[in-house]
Amino acid sequence: MKTITHKISLHNILLIIFLFINSYASGQILTKESATKLITDDSSITESTNAILAADSCSANDFTLSNFYLADINGNPLDNNCTPGVPQSAYIFALFSANTSANRYSLYIDYDVFINGAFAYHVNECLYNGQAIPVGQNLQVQSITWNCGDQIQLKNFYMAWQSNAGRPCSTNPSKCYFNADGFIVNAPLIANFESALVCNSYQINFTDLTTGGDINNPYNYVWNFGDGSPTSNQQNPSHTYSSPGTYTVTLTVTDNNGVIDNQSYPVTVYPILSGLTLNTTNVPCSGGTSGSITASGTTGGFGNYTYSINPQPSGYTQNGGQFNNLPAGTYTVTVTDENNCTISETETIITGDSTVPIINAPNAILVEGCDSEDVINGNVTSLPYSESLITISELQFTAEGGTFTEDNVATITYQDSSSGSCPITVTRTFTITDNCNLSASATQIITIQDTINPV
Repeated sequence: MKTITHKISLHNILLIIFLFINSYASGQILTKESATKLITDDSSITESTNAILAADSCSANDFTLSNFYLADINGNPLDNNCTPGVPQSAYIFALFSANTSANRYSLYIDYDVFINGAFAYHVNECLYNGQAIPVGQNLQVQSITWNCGDQIQLKNFYMAWQSNAGRPCSTNPSKCYFNADGFIVNAPLIANFESALVCNSYQINFTDLTTGGDINNPYNYVWNFGDGSPTSNQQNPSHTYSSPGTYTVTLTVTDNNGVIDNQSYPVTVYPILSGLTLNTTNVPCSGGTSGSITASGTTGGFGNYTYSINPQPSGYTQNGGQFNNLPAGTYTVTVTDENNCTISETETIITGDSTVPIINAPNAILVEGCDSEDVINGNVTSLPYSESLITISELQFTAEGGTFTEDNVATITYQDSSSGSCPITVTRTFTITDNCNLSASATQIITIQDTINPV
């Protein structure tokens, strides 16, 4: 007989030991008391984990979890004696069942927790590590902080178990279950709603936010709007109140199992925004930016008001409801309250003066003399001869016999020129200028002639 002997090197021995330890460690999952939960908001990690678990195509049905529900630490289903949104300690229980008389051991579970339809965190946990899994009873799966009324769903639900005693928690392709849709955790019926006002009316729109109870069948609704009006059985009704005020609205919900819950909230109906008036200051002259609009008189709505104007010309300034440095144009001012309700008015700033003045010079006159300085002889005119520009008053101009049409007179001037000698012809030019620097001129002819023979 030939004996074959293999010589095993130290390197190979160490490699075998390493592989054995690594394979054993990779299969170890902590017991329930010291289980590790991976909590993350990184969806890529979750999706990667799900892909690995789902690849097992688990379909074993000799062990099941069902009827997930919220409970106290003793497994008693939570009641609906809580206020929506208020957190409280709770536990997720489920019915552990087996379709065989043989024991199953070391339950490994892995799933995503979704709250109100949004991913919250990821869980993996070992229950009854190395022990027989109890069946035929409701047992705790997870502790949780539950905000009253939240809907909890366990998605991408994977679990695996062992057929033999003493084997630790781990994934198990032959004894596992996977459900991507997972389970909705049964919760107590919690009636809840929200309301939204409709601006410029006394209408309130109500939205049902009820959760829990028998979610597989429609709820029955009774809305009491708190104003003595008939109740409504709609899920999301609208109601128009007759006047502003605060009303206690109560929603009573009954599920298909006859469980009843109700919720009441005060709902305030605010006065309709009204009374907005706009006072304008027009721009005196074309091209100016000295116009202004003042908004005032608004009442109703809720809270403080904010003001805005449209269009918003370059260089304009605002102080509350006062808008300054506005050019001529049409503007819409909007007042907004803290409910985001609005009231608007439109006003136009016009140019106050865009018309050229109208001026008529005094009639021509004849003055005795033979020198331009003789223009004032006989007091026919009181304005002395001047080849320089002279400013006179409106009263002086009209006393000379002149007339004008202009509401915003800035200056009236005259200036003389002469020609000839005995007779001398004086051309007197009157010019009127308004505040917008628009002007007009007219001339008066004064003849200075010596008609008296020497003595």
